[in-house]
Amino acid sequence: MVVDDEDAVGELMGFILRRAGYDASVVHDGKAGLALCDTAQPDLVITDIVMPDMEGIEFLRRLRQTRAGTPAIAMSGHPVGASFLEAARLLGAREVLQKPISEATLLSAVRTVLTDAGGVPPEVGMAD
Repeated sequence: MVVDDEDAVGELMGFILRRAGYDASVVHDGKAGLALCDTAQPDLVITDIVMPDMEGIEFLRRLRQTRAGTPAIAMSGHPVGASFLEAARLLGAREVLQKPISEATLLSAVRTVLTDAGGVPPEVGMAD
């Protein structure tokens, strides 16, 4: 699942992940992300840090309360958000990425986190 308040960024990441063989859902705020986690139980959450309504740090904190085992990747392209990436790591983000993120970097981080969490990444798109 991708959580990003910038529609174009979230949809592009979802497209990249689906093209690589992942089943990716995209939501545009932390509240929708938490609601989807309750029903869809994602294998991985990728969240932006700087978002209106619910910051990524708060989203990760709440995610840890309800689904502690769900691996997460935190990302930010905002200068203020970069200072929060280490806090995201303390809240369980297994990778932190600075936007803009290349397709290869995104897919590498997803594969690494899923493999470390015991998941098996799809074979499609592995040769990038």
